[in-house]
Amino acid sequence: MVQSGAMATSSGANAATVSEAASNNALAASRVDELALELDRCLQDAQAQFVQERSNVFLEYEAERVRLHTEYTQRLLEADQQLQALHEERRQRREARAAALCTAAAALPAPRQSEVLTLNVGGQLHTLKRETLCVCAGSFMAELFSGRWDHALQRDPQGHIFLDIDPAVFAPLATWLRDSRIETPERPAPLPSVLIEDVPHFQAVIDCFGIRPYLEMPGLGPDGWALVCGNSAPPATSTVTAAPSPPAAAEAPAAGGSVADRRSTPGILEAAGSLLSSFRSSGSSSRVPPDGTVDADPATMAAAGSGMADVETAPDILRPALVGADSAASAAVTTTASTTATPRASGSAAPAVCWSQRHAHPAARRGDGASANIVSIGDTRGQGGAAAVRATRGYQTGLHYWEVEVLTLSDCSYIGLVSSEWADLHQPVGLAPDSWAITSGGMLLACGTELRQLPQGFSEGSVIGALLELGEPGQHRSATLFVDGRRYTEAFTDLPDTVYPAASNLRAPAQYSLACDVEPPAWDEEASAAVATASALSSSGLQ
Repeated sequence: MVQSGAMATSSGANAATVSEAASNNALAASRVDELALELDRCLQDAQAQFVQERSNVFLEYEAERVRLHTEYTQRLLEADQQLQALHEERRQRREARAAALCTAAAALPAPRQSEVLTLNVGGQLHTLKRETLCVCAGSFMAELFSGRWDHALQRDPQGHIFLDIDPAVFAPLATWLRDSRIETPERPAPLPSVLIEDVPHFQAVIDCFGIRPYLEMPGLGPDGWALVCGNSAPPATSTVTAAPSPPAAAEAPAAGGSVADRRSTPGILEAAGSLLSSFRSSGSSSRVPPDGTVDADPATMAAAGSGMADVETAPDILRPALVGADSAASAAVTTTASTTATPRASGSAAPAVCWSQRHAHPAARRGDGASANIVSIGDTRGQGGAAAVRATRGYQTGLHYWEVEVLTLSDCSYIGLVSSEWADLHQPVGLAPDSWAITSGGMLLACGTELRQLPQGFSEGSVIGALLELGEPGQHRSATLFVDGRRYTEAFTDLPDTVYPAASNLRAPAQYSLACDVEPPAWDEEASAAVATASALSSSGLQ
C-alpha cells in the first residue's frame, strides 16, 4: 500500500512539472510573436520615414534645379542683350567713322587734271597742265602735283609753286612730259636733249622726281634712289658707248602694246617712307617706264618660231640722246656689279627672250645684258602681297618649250603662264585672272582655282619647264609641265590665243632665270604614266 502511494505521488509530481514546462513554452512563443510584430512595425515605420525623406530630398533638388535654370536663363538673356548692345555700339561707331571719312573726303578738292599750273622753276615761269605733270603715274612727281599736296608745296610771293631747279634742265624735261602725254605706240615721245654739262643735274632731277624708270636715257649713271630702295636689277657688267650723234628716233614699244596698257613703276616711292608708300596706290597711268625694248627684226622673228607673239629685246648698245658732244670722240660708261646667279647665256649680248620690265611689278627688276633672263623680286611684305612678272615674248601656235630655274625660293613661289589680257601684277601667278601656275608646294592653279595637287613641288635650284602644244585658236591648246625632269602631261588645257611665261613671289624675295626655246628633257613613258596615275589619285583625294 505504501509503495503504491509513493508511486502515485511521483506520477503527480511529474505531471505538474510537464504542465509547468508546457505553460512556459506557451509564454515564450507568445513573447516571440509579440517581438516579431513589434519588429515588423519598426521596419514599416523606418521604410515610411525613408520614403518620406527621399521625397523631400527630390523636391528640394527639383526646386533648386528650377531656381538655377531660371537664374542661368536670366543671366544668359542679360549677356545676350549686352552683346547686342556692344554690336550696335560698334556698328554705330563704324557708321559714324565712315560718315566722317566720307565727309572729309567730300570736303577735299578733287584733283583737276585739266587745271593749268604755273611753276616758278629757278626764277623762270613754266606753265603746264596738271595732267602733263602727272603723266608718269605712280612716280613721286605725279603724286607731288596730283592736287593732294598743293597746300604743302612751297610757293613764291605771287603764289606760284616754286621748284629750286635749274630752268635749263627743267625745260627739256617739261617738253618730254608734254610729248609723253600725246605719244602713241607708233610715235613714242623722243628723249630729252640735254647738254653734256647739264647731265649730272638732269639725272639728279629725274631721280628725285622718281621718273627714271620711265626715262631710260643712255649715258646716265646708276639710279641712286633705286639703289636706296633695294630694287636694283640683277647685277651684271655692261658697257654703254656714247655715239657722236643722237638716235633718229626713240625706242619703240613692244608690238601689241598700247600706252594705256603699260604699267607704272613707283621708283622713288619705296625710299621715301610712309608718305611715299601711300602714293603708290593713287593715280591712273598714261605713261609707263620703258624697259629698253625694240621691235623684233625679221631675223629674231625667224629664230623665235612661227608661234611668236610680241617681242621685246634688250639692246646691247644704247646711244645717248645728248647734244653738244664732240663728234670726233666717243665716251664709254661702264657699270659693274656682282651677282649670286650665273646666267645661262655667256657673253654680253642680251638673250632673245628675257623677263619684261614693262610688264612687271615695281619690286621686280631684271638684269642687264646677258643677265636680262634673270629677274630679282624684292621683299613685298610691306605691300602685303606678291609681285609678278612675265616674259617679253608670248606664244600663239606651234610646239614650244621654255623653262625657269629657281635661283631664290620665296615663301611660296609661283611659275606658270599668263595671257595677253593678264594685268594683275600684285597677285601671284595662278591666283590672278588669266593666269596658270604651279606653286612650290605642287598645287596646280588656273585663274584662281585649285586644279589638283601634284605628288611633288619644287625648291631652290629646281627647274620648271613647260612644253606648249598650241593648235590654232579653237583647237587643242595645252601645256605639259616638267618639274626637275618629271613630266606632268597636259597640266593646263584650253589655253588662250597667246600665253607668256610668268613667275611671282609671295612676300619673301625671289629670283628666277628664264630660258626659252631650249630642248625639252627626255622622259620615260612608264615613269610618266606612273606620275600621271599618282597625280590623278591625288586629285581625286582632294575632291
